[in-house]
Amino acid sequence: MFNYFNKFIKAQSLGNDFIIFDMLTVEAIELDNVLMAPAWTGFVRDICRRDNSGGADGVLVIRHNQEQIEVAMFNPDGSYAEKCLNGLRCVAWYLHGINYFSDGINLLMGGDFVYAEVNENEIILRLQNAKFFGEQEVVLNGESIKGYVVDVGNPHFVILNNYSQDWIRSFSEEIATHELFPRQTNVEFVSGSSDVFDIAVYERGAGFTLACGSGAAATMLVLLQLKKIREKEVVTLRMPGGELRSWIENGVVTQCAGAEIIA
Repeated sequence: MFNYFNKFIKAQSLGNDFIIFDMLTVEAIELDNVLMAPAWTGFVRDICRRDNSGGADGVLVIRHNQEQIEVAMFNPDGSYAEKCLNGLRCVAWYLHGINYFSDGINLLMGGDFVYAEVNENEIILRLQNAKFFGEQEVVLNGESIKGYVVDVGNPHFVILNNYSQDWIRSFSEEIATHELFPRQTNVEFVSGSSDVFDIAVYERGAGFTLACGSGAAATMLVLLQLKKIREKEVVTLRMPGGELRSWIENGVVTQCAGAEIIA
């Protein structure tokens, strides 16, 4: 069943590493039969294990969807993920490297298009259709935790508070899987001020990761809504795996960061 998957590319952006399969020459129906098979989930889990396999924060499959280039993302637990901007950065870097595009390209992921452009050693992504749903309160062990619900193609709960690392480690999974979030949610803990903000990320289906591009986009939307940043203001977002520059203009979230092929 997985004969097509005997070659892969491994890449990383901001410390998020991915195993990428280039399936652009495989017929869509044939590929669908593989990706929808129950065994696919186990295959993803096995290949993402770091102790005895390739090891990764997720698997990306590049494919054709009619005339478009589509990128499907799978978490290390085998679940499907609607959006992964660090993953898209890796794919854009790979496609540009094999001369698939020169100026820019629209990549389809999770039903939406993200524009990608490579400028020297930096990948620029432009994301539209991000939605801010306002404040939400989560109660854990009698403690009220306030955050902001955002959808950037996948769900996020952004918390602006200086919680300790021990607290974050202890309660992130409970927040992500809380009954208020029927699809579960990614969780971002944001601190900082002015034009530099630090983000700790817990991703559904993956746990703590070194960075999250969609989480950075969700954070930008919250900061703008709360008037902690201004329209068009360039902000530095720092995560354990590195930092990116970002700004919002006319509802479009732009991110700039690097990527590299590891193997």
